[in-house]
Amino acid sequence: MNTSNQNNQTNQIKLTKDVFKMDMNEVCEKIEIFIRENMEAQGREGILIPISGGLDSSVIAALCIRAVGKDKVVGLMLPEKDGNPDAEKYARIFAKSFDMKTDLVDISKIIKDLGAYDPLLALVPTYRLKSLVVKIHNFILGGGNIFAETVNGTNSKYLRRKKSEFYTKPLVRLLAAYKYAEENNLLLIGSDQKTEVVMGLFVKFDNSDLAPMKKLYRTQVLQLAEFLKVPEEIYTRTPNPDIIPGVTDKYLDIFGVTAPDVDLMIFGFEHGMEDKDIAEQIGLSVEKVAEIRGIIKKSEHMRKPAMYVEF
Repeated sequence: MNTSNQNNQTNQIKLTKDVFKMDMNEVCEKIEIFIRENMEAQGREGILIPISGGLDSSVIAALCIRAVGKDKVVGLMLPEKDGNPDAEKYARIFAKSFDMKTDLVDISKIIKDLGAYDPLLALVPTYRLKSLVVKIHNFILGGGNIFAETVNGTNSKYLRRKKSEFYTKPLVRLLAAYKYAEENNLLLIGSDQKTEVVMGLFVKFDNSDLAPMKKLYRTQVLQLAEFLKVPEEIYTRTPNPDIIPGVTDKYLDIFGVTAPDVDLMIFGFEHGMEDKDIAEQIGLSVEKVAEIRGIIKKSEHMRKPAMYVEF
């Protein structure tokens, strides 16, 4: 295809939610076969899914239940003392709705022993107050966006410490989940989706045995949630990371853009659209679109495996 034809196709792109439409039956079947075949190939007796009561983990849990049956799927809750108590609440709502087996491992002691709890925050009695304190700290000391400031390293000792505290939690979750999975001969399945991966909203090398939704935009995962009849009170929740007090919507709070708009920007970037055209169609400033493109570029190293020397 010549450059002229490529430009014409790019100019014809309309950035609406229609670009994310999928054949639900086809997508579900493909994912379910993938899960089932890998579980059998790896000689596992079942599946383990860390569940947080959020959109992503609920959708992948529903797909796993469809793939291998509810008796072979365990949802593992991994609470910690500074986490959002709503996570366990909504996880149990999902489990009851799908009649899924659950277990719980409190990871607070491990996090504490690693020194990953802020000693001042530990003095704050409730999650709501902790959230308020973190918001104030981020605004005063972190410029309102710790992620953007630290994605490529930072000279601020305060920000380095905060990043280490936040990033320790999902890695401890991973350790606890793998221990549980190995003890019970289960396949560990992650709930990664494309939007958070492209934006760098994950911890480097926080991997699972399978990540079946890694190529699906959040908007598409939302479509799956409705199709699979995940309880509406779960999939209408804001994209709350649960482990970071003060962040109730990780896209809006961290990037200043809603999740649907982030999806449309990523789609535009991947299809060769210019910042100006993306901004006009979505209704954002060119500066904001350029900022998001820059963050994606800066977090590129996070999506690469460990580098090595060729011999």
